[in-house]
Amino acid sequence: MKMKFPTYYHYWGKTANDGKYHLLPYHCLDVAAVGTVLLHRNPGVGRRLAGILSIDETMLTTLAVFFLGLHDIGKFARHFQALQPELFRSLQDDSAELNYVRHDALGALLWKLCLRHYCAAEGYLGVAVLSGRRSAEDTSTDYWMHTVVGHHGRPVTHNEQEIRAPLSDYFPATNQQAVQAFFDDWYALSGVSSVSKMPSALLVKKASWWLAGLSVLCDWLGSNQDFFSMVADPMPLEEYWPHALEQAERAITQAGMLPSSTAPLQGLEELFGESFKNPTPLQAKCLELPLYSDPGIYLLEDVTGAGKTEAALILAHRLLVERGYSGLYFALPTMATANAMYDRMGKVYRRLYAEGATPSLVLAHGARRLNDGFRDAITHYPDSAAIGYGDNTDPAQAHCAAWLADSPKKSLLSEVGVGTVDQAVLGVLPARHQSLRLFGLLGKVLIIDEVHAYEAYLFRLLNALITFHAAAGGSVILLSATLPQNQRYKLLEAFCHGFGRQPTALQRTSNKDYPLLTHVSAQGQQELVLASRSEVCRKVNVKRIDEFEQAESLMVSVVEQGKCLCWIRNTVHDAREAYRELKLRHPEWDIDLFHARFALGDRLTIEERAVNRFGKKGGESERKGQILIATPVVEQSLDIDFDEMISDLAPVDLIIQRAGRLHRHCRL
Repeated sequence: MKMKFPTYYHYWGKTANDGKYHLLPYHCLDVAAVGTVLLHRNPGVGRRLAGILSIDETMLTTLAVFFLGLHDIGKFARHFQALQPELFRSLQDDSAELNYVRHDALGALLWKLCLRHYCAAEGYLGVAVLSGRRSAEDTSTDYWMHTVVGHHGRPVTHNEQEIRAPLSDYFPATNQQAVQAFFDDWYALSGVSSVSKMPSALLVKKASWWLAGLSVLCDWLGSNQDFFSMVADPMPLEEYWPHALEQAERAITQAGMLPSSTAPLQGLEELFGESFKNPTPLQAKCLELPLYSDPGIYLLEDVTGAGKTEAALILAHRLLVERGYSGLYFALPTMATANAMYDRMGKVYRRLYAEGATPSLVLAHGARRLNDGFRDAITHYPDSAAIGYGDNTDPAQAHCAAWLADSPKKSLLSEVGVGTVDQAVLGVLPARHQSLRLFGLLGKVLIIDEVHAYEAYLFRLLNALITFHAAAGGSVILLSATLPQNQRYKLLEAFCHGFGRQPTALQRTSNKDYPLLTHVSAQGQQELVLASRSEVCRKVNVKRIDEFEQAESLMVSVVEQGKCLCWIRNTVHDAREAYRELKLRHPEWDIDLFHARFALGDRLTIEERAVNRFGKKGGESERKGQILIATPVVEQSLDIDFDEMISDLAPVDLIIQRAGRLHRHCRL
């Protein structure tokens, strides 16, 4: 006897160009299966989400998986099903020409006017019938539902203006009955009935920033046809579920979303090489600093060239090993500095993880595809076979394939990311998929270099990012050589806001000592005065010059002595003008020009040439008689140094940064 299936098997969820289709209940289970495997195989993620919600990890997984299975309930609408007329006719014997309405907005409408009342009537999830304005009485279930239906990268409230008809126009009685039948069966299969009490609405609202990112990630992977093939033949949900879990395991593994085991703590020499046999005072303190169980912010202030990058990585590795963090994101002010740090990290990042582990290292900025090293590291995936829905939402398959290969958003999901700071602060801006960026930072150590270098607008966003990161239990490491006291206090204050400590408890220190390591956590505040590395302690003689000819005379002397020199000009116009004039007067000189307005490919070539010539490995033959005319792109984070330097007049903190590129390395 042929088995009779519920009417929710008459709805499609995914289609492909070859005419195949995937039943809607199966796609819902695919995404829930990804969530199941992701949370089971990444216990750190579940632990931190459960911590935000103040529930245990088992309850977190049960609730998260259940709601993920409801993420696409808006596709039960006639307006969505009619986007494929032939399928609509074949599955439901119906046809209509309907204006498109986004299915995420339709899902929110269905929950608000139908499923919510159904849950209250059936006693599901402790939902009570509303008696007033919904926005004034949002429950934890309301917040969680709005989080999962908004899985296309923005809140559904942005799309509610598209809803201009009553619920019955989008979901006739037969559609509502199909949804309720699916809800009943999924409720029983998911095991959510074991949850006796939902977490508080306030905590779910707080956690929704990261739960939304989880929803996006699970939908992207659950929509990838390389892992989840089209299935149109009906079978009971309890039979399809093990198949979905098996495919989800494969998807999580091949997408690189499984965590790598960290390596035991090592000495500096094992981590960075023989040249780091003797730690600097800052690095030595980072090796022995007590780490509290609470999240903390670590502010490392030391002179340029004092090994702050290595000190930050020492702290990050200790946090990975001793406090269970899964990875790190290294944020820098410019693409040039991010490229340089990517090359440096490529030499050491595997040593943070156990032998045989394959952690990911990703570069994140808008022009990373022009970086040869990163292009060589990309894993390519097949193009999507899915087609657009036609309702102004892209199939997640296309986004997933692009994201796995070359989207900057992946860097925040990878175990080790290096990129510009804007890639991280997009997580606190009303940008599409901002929640995915926040979720990517969950359980990571956030390292921000040259934290003094950001203008007022970006500095404000940076403070917001630090607050969010602390609220999710993350730790932050800040690096600077020239951080003003007022900015220093605001950064520490932002972190305190995140983990709930009163900022008034912070010490507005009047300590003028420098270098300084500051550590703030729920346990209190420490300020440790340090010595600096003897090799970088030096007196810099400064002489004022007023005429171009005086600068030219100094350069003549430098070239004759076989030294190298950098002239940092404050604007691109001035740099180009100086370059043209010097080339005209001294065509025999080796002069290079470096600024941010070159075509990107040319800029990267010049940047690489400058690092090779003036960097730590640059020898006498490469440096002899070389002159670089540059803008402030060279003054921070690039590991280069010169024998002599000319600087345009600038604020004193920038003068100090520029002086940090003068005799930076010990040379014979």
